[in-house]
Amino acid sequence: MAERHPFHQIIPLLATTEGATVEDFVHNAARRIVDELVHYPDFFSLMLIEVIEFKGQHMPKLFEALFPQLMEIAQRFAQAEGKVCPIPPLLLIRAFLGMFFSYSITEILVGRSLPHEVQENALEHFAEIFLHGILSKS
Repeated sequence: MAERHPFHQIIPLLATTEGATVEDFVHNAARRIVDELVHYPDFFSLMLIEVIEFKGQHMPKLFEALFPQLMEIAQRFAQAEGKVCPIPPLLLIRAFLGMFFSYSITEILVGRSLPHEVQENALEHFAEIFLHGILSKS
């Protein structure tokens, strides 16, 4: 199961995502992830089966296979222009992936039910929440 997992297609996209600044990289990477997930309609079913039925037993092998690519992505955050908080690199990647998987799941569940003004630019808002949080600076 681990060798055919859609993560093997999604994670490499992040390593090749362009963006000179952290903000550009996050916005571009978010769009690429969400666009790629459309090609894997069973992705979330596989994830839920892995969690519920297999209790995550395949994830260590998958993580081991993807670890070098995940570290490359962490380097992209570190090398991009912009100040990133001192967060452990893998935790940063975990939060990033979690935010945009959350976007995709909620899009499937309630996206079409929401008013247009809530749907408009929703992915960009998720990226802004990831980058800057929800607290206003003023």
